[in-house]
Amino acid sequence: MQARLHHQQAGFSLAELLMGVLIFVTAALVLGNHVTINYSSTKQQRDKVFAYTKAQALLSEIHTFVDTGNVNAAIDLDVLDDGVINNPVLTISTDSGGATLAANHPLSGNISRNSQWQWSRRISVRPFASINNRTVRYVTARIFKRDGAGIEQEMASLSSVVNS
Repeated sequence: MQARLHHQQAGFSLAELLMGVLIFVTAALVLGNHVTINYSSTKQQRDKVFAYTKAQALLSEIHTFVDTGNVNAAIDLDVLDDGVINNPVLTISTDSGGATLAANHPLSGNISRNSQWQWSRRISVRPFASINNRTVRYVTARIFKRDGAGIEQEMASLSSVVNS
């Protein structure tokens, strides 16, 4: 009788409790890792979309610059070439006085973190090697993102042929 009473009052043993806690902690760690991976993947994709959008906008601005008659020949586009230096202004537009817009202008869309610009661009304007023509240029717009260590990594690169 006493053995039956003791059996009815029995609860979890310490081993069972520890096993349950171990299973719960393992599941929580797996789910936490999953959320972290999804967050960083989403952030990286959002950055790539931003970069490709800005590269496309730059190429569109260059085509508009030519189409509005601001350029007599494609050779005049050579002034837009950034060379090997990255430029934090993500637009070629100018203000009403003809001055280059600031990097934090809404049209540029750049942001500053730790006194450094988060994004930069590099436009290259090259003539075709096999064609001796002043009216055709090969334009490439590259967008870079500065990581936490201050290193700029290319996020997008788009090219277009510009014919005046």
